[in-house]
Amino acid sequence: MRRSEPSGGNLDGCTLHTVERVTPETGRPPASHGIDVWLMDLSLFADGLSLFANPLSLEERERAERLRTPLLRQRFLAVRAALRWLLGLQLGIDPEDVALVAGVHGKPLLAGSEADRGLVFNVSHAADRAALALGWNRSLGIDIERIRPLRHRDALAERCLAADELSCWRAAPEAERQSRLFRHWVGKEAFGKATGLGIQAGFDAISMDLEPLRISAVPPRFVPAAAWHLAELEVAADYVGCLCYNGPPCEVRVAELALHPALPKKFPNGPEMR
Repeated sequence: MRRSEPSGGNLDGCTLHTVERVTPETGRPPASHGIDVWLMDLSLFADGLSLFANPLSLEERERAERLRTPLLRQRFLAVRAALRWLLGLQLGIDPEDVALVAGVHGKPLLAGSEADRGLVFNVSHAADRAALALGWNRSLGIDIERIRPLRHRDALAERCLAADELSCWRAAPEAERQSRLFRHWVGKEAFGKATGLGIQAGFDAISMDLEPLRISAVPPRFVPAAAWHLAELEVAADYVGCLCYNGPPCEVRVAELALHPALPKKFPNGPEMR
């Protein structure tokens, strides 16, 4: 598999790359010092629901059955199966052997591991797109959203933007406000997911600059702000996405995940345990 030339250059000290489509047949070496982001077009997985359920736990299958529509079930199964495949590939184990638990604040992590230690991951999905992020020994969070009309857009901006952000947002041309608000939202959501607190992290206490993209202020318990980094993701037309992580700036590799419907159950050539 060839890596393309860097796309987007340096983002807040991290290097963002795009790579070619990756399938179980082509494989991909794990990134032990950087972060891998995998993008999924969930519309490609409209068939084969039973195949996606193969590596899932009983709890995951029961959770899927509780979803309202076949489309929601299909999307959930595809994302969870992909997550298990990626984690199993990193750990050198079968996807059904990946044990997942909920952390203190509900953030998923590998069973037997501590928060933000060892192999860490985060997942986001919106409509027919999903994004999965994997890294090592750091806090990370990812969020994607489909840009769409909002009935109470201005009220939402007042609730989730810090005072300086709100002033800049109001000064922006009307045609840009919708996308700028979503860019702020995914950045703050990614930060909240990285901390494990979600919205409880306090969105109005988080301040972001969009050009260049960076976090300029965080709640007191998470200072300094300079320890947190953002990378904006090109998900698809009419979507925005953002990765947030702490620690030293690192390479962020972005790939489109093109899974074959029959997910592999064995990885005889998987990476060694780390």
